[in-house]
Amino acid sequence: MKRILLIAIIILQGAFLHAQNNEIIVNDSSQYGFNRPRLALLNNDVPFVLWGKSGSAAKVYGAKLVGNNFSTPVQIVPDSMNPRVGTVDGPNIVAYKDSIYVVWENLNASNSHIFLNRSTDGGNSFGSWIQTDSLPLADLKEYPGISVNNNGELGIYFIRLDPANNNPRQTLIISKDRGVTFGKDSTVNTFAAGQPCECCQGSMEMQDSNWVFYYRNNVNNIRNNYALVSSNSGNSFDNSYELDDLDWFIQSCPSSGPEGHLNGNKSFTAWMSRGSGSYRILYASVNMSTGTVSPAAFIDPSVASNVYQNYPSVDGSGDTIAVVWQDNRYLFSHIFTSISIDGGTSFSSAILLSDTSVISSYVTGDVAFANGVFHYVWKSSNKIFYRSATLSNLLSISTNNLKNSAFKIYPNPTSNQLTIETTLAIDEILILDITGKTIKSFTPSKTIDISDLSNGIYFIKIIGEENSITQKFVKQ
Repeated sequence: MKRILLIAIIILQGAFLHAQNNEIIVNDSSQYGFNRPRLALLNNDVPFVLWGKSGSAAKVYGAKLVGNNFSTPVQIVPDSMNPRVGTVDGPNIVAYKDSIYVVWENLNASNSHIFLNRSTDGGNSFGSWIQTDSLPLADLKEYPGISVNNNGELGIYFIRLDPANNNPRQTLIISKDRGVTFGKDSTVNTFAAGQPCECCQGSMEMQDSNWVFYYRNNVNNIRNNYALVSSNSGNSFDNSYELDDLDWFIQSCPSSGPEGHLNGNKSFTAWMSRGSGSYRILYASVNMSTGTVSPAAFIDPSVASNVYQNYPSVDGSGDTIAVVWQDNRYLFSHIFTSISIDGGTSFSSAILLSDTSVISSYVTGDVAFANGVFHYVWKSSNKIFYRSATLSNLLSISTNNLKNSAFKIYPNPTSNQLTIETTLAIDEILILDITGKTIKSFTPSKTIDISDLSNGIYFIKIIGEENSITQKFVKQ
């Protein structure tokens, strides 16, 4: 009876959240498959979604949003190839203006290289494949990824192993001319201890000449996460930063890597670890000017210990960062996001994105952010979903989804003052506008004066030692 009641509560909650949801189906046809959707934004922030179809004749497809619907899928990898299409790994994508770049690992033994295909017309069509590496055919080349900087330079990275499947190293190949020609391969992790976790996807962020590579390392089966920093456009990665100190000891591969966001001299990273005893998403930042690494923190510290969290994806712009992940706090796997507007120092409470009113598992979420709008994709067993939201929309959902008995404000609406009732220890109080910009800050107080605000919708955020909570209010 308790289980039935819990499911009923979850369905009711999901129905409420889904009423605010602007989900669009990217694909619901088994003809095209549903594996691991990835997301990139074209000119004018038009989303393009990449995904794969697994099987003996694996395929890779993409589609872009046209009006309120996604276009008919276009095949990206030719039939002559056998791309690796997994459930948690596979082809990856970036966009630069209206050009799209897709990389994949070819599994054909006679042509086992890392390949690139590109579109110069916004994803309407793709050209011929391009082999990016010139490594020996016998060497193993796995888990490719791709990044682009604001100048259009491409970084293609993957794990390279010797023919006997040992000596893994993170390998980088650079294209200075947007995928026409490629430089010689180099090893990224030369200056770091240990060796890369051999089946965890790495990632890289590129901003001007500052490039940061994120990966899970393996030092005697301690699988912590690292950031490797280059200040010379990837020619060398001389600075190595260990991001988490949980010292997760595991003798098998976690198959889950970190992702990051680069903002000037500050690098942010999110990852999964079970070093605490539970599968948790953590985050930390590196100040590359001082070499200071912030203490690793849980993205959602209040979640129950039996909840399984995994596969974070990160994107941002400036001090605004979104992390998306999957966890099973509602019996089935669902997609959650959390937002920071202070460069990754603190995050909103977890925001549920997927629809709990349908009994299904949702996995492999991805996120892109630009010009105040967050774009998300994820999948179920037979659908790929897309959703966009502004910060105010997300914080509003977060407010409705919180157990806010510990945080009340009144009167709301108000003209002059807000009274705060909370059992939480408050360090700071912020007032945000509907874009998420901080416009006022207060030291801890039970009453704050907002009489100088213009009439409209705002958010109040209270920040404590271990948590932060946001609620919407109206000034009139």
